[in-house]
Amino acid sequence: MDYTPTALRCRIRGMCSSGADYRTDVPPLEKTAPTAQPQHPCRRLEVYAPDLLGFGASDKPVLPGGYSIELWAELLADFTAEFVGPDSAPQGAVLVGNSIGSLVCLTAAAAVPAGRVAGLCFLNSAAAMNNKGVVSDWRIVLALPIFWLIDLLLSIRPVAQALFGNVRDREVLAKVLQSIYGNKEAVDDDLVSIIAAPSYDAGALDVFVSVITGPPGPKPWDLLPKVTAPIFIAWGDSDPFTPLDGPVGQFFEGLPASRPDTTFSLLQGVGHCPQDDRPELLHEKLLPWLTQVFGGQQQPGAGVPVAGASVADG
Repeated sequence: MDYTPTALRCRIRGMCSSGADYRTDVPPLEKTAPTAQPQHPCRRLEVYAPDLLGFGASDKPVLPGGYSIELWAELLADFTAEFVGPDSAPQGAVLVGNSIGSLVCLTAAAAVPAGRVAGLCFLNSAAAMNNKGVVSDWRIVLALPIFWLIDLLLSIRPVAQALFGNVRDREVLAKVLQSIYGNKEAVDDDLVSIIAAPSYDAGALDVFVSVITGPPGPKPWDLLPKVTAPIFIAWGDSDPFTPLDGPVGQFFEGLPASRPDTTFSLLQGVGHCPQDDRPELLHEKLLPWLTQVFGGQQQPGAGVPVAGASVADG
């Protein structure tokens, strides 16, 4: 490991994806040099994009209790404890999540000592592990009978296998991605492969069923009072999954009015995955915020600054 003073950043992605979704983000972030004081020079950001258990290149074990937001948050908290260092360090990690990855980051931040998290970045955050948790959206309420039917069908193994086989079909995946990306050119063969390949791993079907049928998890509005770190929120205005005019989008858009150290940036022509859809628009807003967070935290005589990272669910 390189022990050169750095700022650490951890990226967490959402359902059925992986750290590879940050393929266009890591190089610019690593080149970002937070403002540093002469006593503690911080030459670059150190970026991690771990795959959550069950996604991407991570193992996909069949868990007796199933998969949950709380499980992933606990694993992320352990990750930050190992890579960020002691809770007394002058800087913690900045956790960056997309979709349910944002909720994982928030859940972890609410559970760890405050000094371990320097900031949080939410990219089109979800409010639950699955749609059954967003009952305040009339569109979800109307679709609840369908979700219940899907849960029933997924409890039948042959039916679940058939549904999963259709979901992971490359042509189907490409059409779904085209519907949630504002920049259609970003939906290339590499992206489809990134999403499709892990679905052929042993245990992938069980992970899929667990995530779709499992408990929705904690709500962001219940967790936020437990977090004091600065928050940056970026939202693609063309997101069909968590639309800005829905209750989740409206909640996060209005958060800066009720919470200090909170920034909201609307990204035009961007869908559900800003970090891969139009990353240059995200970087334009995010990189200055990161510089401010890391630079503003360094104190003379505080020791080696170590800052934290973003989370990618996958």
